Amino acid sequence: MVGDGFDLLHECVASCVELRGAHHETDSVGLDLHRIYRDRNRAADVQQGKYLAQRIDQHLLRVRARGHDLPPLSCGGMLVEHQVEHPARRLLDEPAQIGRPDAQREVGGVLDRLVAACGFHGHLHGTTIPPERTPDLHRISVSPRVDFRPCMPYPVGWIEPLAGEAHTLLRAEDPTVLLRSLYLCVALVLAVATAFVGGCAWLYSAQPAPAPAAEVAEPAPPPEPEPRSFTMVAVGDIMLDRTVGRRIESNGAQSILEKVRGDLRGADITFANLECPLAAEGAHAPSDCIFRAHPRGVNVLLDGGIDVVTLANNHTFDAGTSALMETLDNLEEAGIAYCGVARERERAWEPCLVEANGVIVGFVGGTDLSFSHGGWTKVDAELTEFAGRLRAAKERCDLLVVTLHWGNEYQSEPTQRQKKVATAAVEAGADLVIGHHPHTLQGVGERQGTPILYSAGNFVFDQREGERMESAIFHLAWTEGEGWKIRMVPVWIPISRCGPIYPESSRAQTIITRLATLSSNLGVPVAVQGTEGKVTVAPEVPATTATAAPASHDPQAAGVSGG
Repeated sequence: MVGDGFDLLHECVASCVELRGAHHETDSVGLDLHRIYRDRNRAADVQQGKYLAQRIDQHLLRVRARGHDLPPLSCGGMLVEHQVEHPARRLLDEPAQIGRPDAQREVGGVLDRLVAACGFHGHLHGTTIPPERTPDLHRISVSPRVDFRPCMPYPVGWIEPLAGEAHTLLRAEDPTVLLRSLYLCVALVLAVATAFVGGCAWLYSAQPAPAPAAEVAEPAPPPEPEPRSFTMVAVGDIMLDRTVGRRIESNGAQSILEKVRGDLRGADITFANLECPLAAEGAHAPSDCIFRAHPRGVNVLLDGGIDVVTLANNHTFDAGTSALMETLDNLEEAGIAYCGVARERERAWEPCLVEANGVIVGFVGGTDLSFSHGGWTKVDAELTEFAGRLRAAKERCDLLVVTLHWGNEYQSEPTQRQKKVATAAVEAGADLVIGHHPHTLQGVGERQGTPILYSAGNFVFDQREGERMESAIFHLAWTEGEGWKIRMVPVWIPISRCGPIYPESSRAQTIITRLATLSSNLGVPVAVQGTEGKVTVAPEVPATTATAAPASHDPQAAGVSGG
């Protein structure tokens, strides 16, 4: 056969069966062996068949020991990938010399030994290799008609080598011998490929050749994989000091987000801006604008299902660097990821990576503000360093979320600087931009298929003025190749609770209408349905010719729609 390469192939198939076999319930197995290459200078080895059979028996014992008890399998899509770099994936390297009677006897002996060692008796018949084989032959298509039973004859269909890949389909009526059948079928494929891939006309038969059987139809190509997707919730500023801290102490952490908990927990990723350190130690200046919340505040985040927070804001360093390190300790202990800072300052721009349904989402936090405590991810005035940081982050993830602390407090319209920074972020690879700091909602914008939430407003805060108490929960659904769908649900933050609730209908209508107007002013239409707003932002279609017209800023042309 093929020497030690057979052993390695056996291990590949054994692993595949161990990992996937116990989860299927019918009596069929499909096995694809891709790109089987000819093994240089290896002769048929009749002892290898007996050795393989012993290894099969060992594997069956292992499967039984793990409690699988050899269940029936249905693995029509089972794949064992083979590439050139692994010894087990170079099984066939050159055409063997064919047409020699001793080669026929070698293969016949190997097949006999494999059959006997695996506990079956019978003969192979009706097997041919068409004479019109091509010199670069590297495919064997095996479509046997099998009725395997212990110690009984078995009929097998014909084995036909063709140019392409190897496909094997095996059915067994008795599930207790199914695994043995799988290995025997692989052995037959390799035996034929090794001894006769050069063009032998007949296999294991001293009789005149029967007429070639009709070629078996090619199996249908596998279905296209479903596009990847995930859901995300984004909310605004969460500040857990002052009045909020006192409510947590008296009513418990669960009292803050209890009214919206379901919406927050329902997404694959939930994101917020944490507008305070969580530390028992550190300076706490008497000013109302210097924050340090008790570490118990982390339970508010846990209760709301918050997965990721940004600490790139003007309050992270309110209680000093030691309090920041304690904050990171508390977040890490709670299993909450963070961006915008790091244990080492030079790593603050590195993305926080979160996996959602197979999509690696990276979060990078930056500040575009001048404040006394400084910041570790300050956006440079020229935006060149900022763009470079984002490009480096994008290389490490599938989707990049850029969160920015920017703009002017209590302003509903984004500044020109915000728009410029957002454009730089998108051009550097951002797939979503989320802004904070104004403490009030700003509209949803778009550029090149990337949504820009200029300000998500407050979410947990103790401010008292009208629009500062109006906010929204942004539900974002991303689908590969289709872009983003955004659903905006209005919330109200009464001072009596310091946390969001769903407002009565008229107030909800006021909030969503204002948010729709702000977004429309930025060129993004919002479809208002009841008390919710909806936006679809499709990926930008690249120009196909050098003479294509410049990109339009018309939202309809850019693939932005309400609904």
